[in-house]
Amino acid sequence: MKKLLYSICSIILVIALFNFSSAENASAATTIERLGGSDRFEVAVNVSKSEWSTSNTVVITNYAAFADALTATPLAYKNNAPILLTHQDRLTSATRDEIKRLKAVKAIIIGGTGSVSKAVETDLKNAGITTIKRYGGSDRFEVSRNISKEFTSSDKVIVAYGLNFPDALAIAPYAAEEGYPILLSRLTEIPEIIKPAIYNDTVKQAVIIGGPGSVGDSVYKELQSKGKNPLRIGGKDRFEVAANIAKRYYSTNKAYIATGFTFADALTGSVLAAKNKAPILLAHPDRSVPVIQNVIFEKSMFNLTILGGPASVPDKTVTSLISYRKAVVNNDGSLNISSTNYSSMDAVPLKNNSEVAVFGDQVVKMQSGMVYASPSLGNSVVEVYNSAGGKITYVAPQTEMKYISADDRRVKVRVADIDGYVLQSEVSMLPWNAVKNRSYYYVSNGNLIHNVRGVNTVIGKSPGFMSSGINYYSWDGYLFYLSNGQAVGTHKQYFQHLPIRSKTSYTADQLLRFINNNTDIEAWEKRYNRQSPLRDKALIDSMIKAQNDYNINALFILAAAIHESAWGVSDIATAKKNLYGIKAYDSNPESAAEGFSSFTASVIAFADEYMSRGYTNPASWKYNGGVAGHKGIGVNTWYASDPNWGSRVAGHMYKIDKFLGGADYNKENLYVTTEAFNVRNAATTSGSTVLYKYPKANIPVVVLGQVTGQSVSGSTVWYKIISEKDGKIGYVHSSGVKKLN
Repeated sequence: MKKLLYSICSIILVIALFNFSSAENASAATTIERLGGSDRFEVAVNVSKSEWSTSNTVVITNYAAFADALTATPLAYKNNAPILLTHQDRLTSATRDEIKRLKAVKAIIIGGTGSVSKAVETDLKNAGITTIKRYGGSDRFEVSRNISKEFTSSDKVIVAYGLNFPDALAIAPYAAEEGYPILLSRLTEIPEIIKPAIYNDTVKQAVIIGGPGSVGDSVYKELQSKGKNPLRIGGKDRFEVAANIAKRYYSTNKAYIATGFTFADALTGSVLAAKNKAPILLAHPDRSVPVIQNVIFEKSMFNLTILGGPASVPDKTVTSLISYRKAVVNNDGSLNISSTNYSSMDAVPLKNNSEVAVFGDQVVKMQSGMVYASPSLGNSVVEVYNSAGGKITYVAPQTEMKYISADDRRVKVRVADIDGYVLQSEVSMLPWNAVKNRSYYYVSNGNLIHNVRGVNTVIGKSPGFMSSGINYYSWDGYLFYLSNGQAVGTHKQYFQHLPIRSKTSYTADQLLRFINNNTDIEAWEKRYNRQSPLRDKALIDSMIKAQNDYNINALFILAAAIHESAWGVSDIATAKKNLYGIKAYDSNPESAAEGFSSFTASVIAFADEYMSRGYTNPASWKYNGGVAGHKGIGVNTWYASDPNWGSRVAGHMYKIDKFLGGADYNKENLYVTTEAFNVRNAATTSGSTVLYKYPKANIPVVVLGQVTGQSVSGSTVWYKIISEKDGKIGYVHSSGVKKLN
């Protein structure tokens, strides 16, 4: 809940935020404070008083001339000096008194005498200033150039539009904190006076602030041609530019809010923001700005300082910044947002499925619907956590998850067959009426096909309860529903749940026959204009050898290579001889992928280091059941962000087996654990050794046969199984397992 608490000096908002380290909501009070004043001079003074008890130096700039002041923040920060305002020809009494309070002896004047006259210098001296340094110039561009000379060691520069103020001021705290000069540009060209500050050997990158309507593409191309590796942080307007700066550069719960329509308050507050490592966000005096609310929510920036009085940032604007609203989601996904503010998402009344709670224009709570993984800027995947905050898996962008509930910080979801939590900032949500193009399953020629965003993949044999011509839906790939939510049956695909410690019936020659008689490999070779290494008999031989050496199923080894390397011809496979995407992290797969001396070396690494000693080894953190699996169980949990990795690899196993006559399908007798359960070296609990422990229920087990052993709970039935530890033999009591299907 959020409550309002008023004090004489400022508005304080006490906000209850979610503490992610706890399984339940917890109160964490933060404050929203206003640094106001009767005018911009007084606002500047109050900003100064809030941070500086004394200061050797002050920065002085004209209260009405933003042009010179735009680039002053990094200089003020470097000198640990507040920015104070002056008339062109005189100091105000408030500014003069603040200089005296600070005991300042040095003044830095920004702008020529046309902006800050000689008369002001006299007033400064009368206020106790003994040293005055002026950064002037014939125009705003030269002023920015002269200030930049104080930052000649910086390897980055900021380039912002010089004929308006919002973009330069939004980036000012970050530029100041990092020691980057702010250089001003025209729309279509970089002024000649500026170029020496950019085009030198020290500067490695120019960061452009604002869209092409502020700093044009011609400027971007010129910077690019000069080898300055330009990075543009843009947006459709000044508000979105400020929000995007905050998204890219800040991870803090604090932000400063200033009006987006005048410069003075943002200018004088910018050094304060830099000192507190916080961004400046821009507000509209007459309406809420969704992109600003979105970044406040995404970054949990509920510790806000308002720069300026109510005339600049009205109280109603402050309220809207931290308020929830109700919206109706139309069938096309658009929102009709009400104007009523609510202090918490739980206070928003939701009467039907299409009504949702929003913060800004982000859906944060609903009755039911779909949650989509939408990694925030800088992230390539979305982490899924348990209730205590521990990571349990991760998923790729656009992964579909079932909505369960939500609070201020996170969303409870169903991923495959497990419930977990994702951060609000990492997902988007839609109620069912607006969900389009949901993934589905259908039957074709006896095969079960999974359609994900228009891509059809064979994942196995169709269950008997499914019919052609009907679309089925499932969160986990084994419990299936109709479109109306009616459950129709449960079936776990054999190869997806086959422990990969088992062995295939097929020889290298047979596997190679499948490879050389398959139209899919021909299509991929044509697409990439290269021949697949999977046609090499020696490589397939190495997979059979890996099966014998490391007890990892060769059919799985081949299927994983097919899936991960696009039948052996992907760029990573070709450049790195890496058939398995090993270390091809989502954030930078091509560069990060590990290189191998040969394709066979990648086969050995995959079978030995990654599977035998990793994902199938109960002693490894990677272990969640030694099967291809899905996000709830198996190799898929941690090996790949794609939630369908396990079913796709299993689909290749199924197709290979089907082509070769089906010798492997249902060859093994598959059971699953009913709880966390010990595996022993003999069919007894007395005098035997625990080889390892299955950590939870529903982990598949290959049962090799039934044996009689020590009576447990009145039963002497034990099962001999393939050990996950090393592919050899183990024993479990019959009470710990049940049939897979």
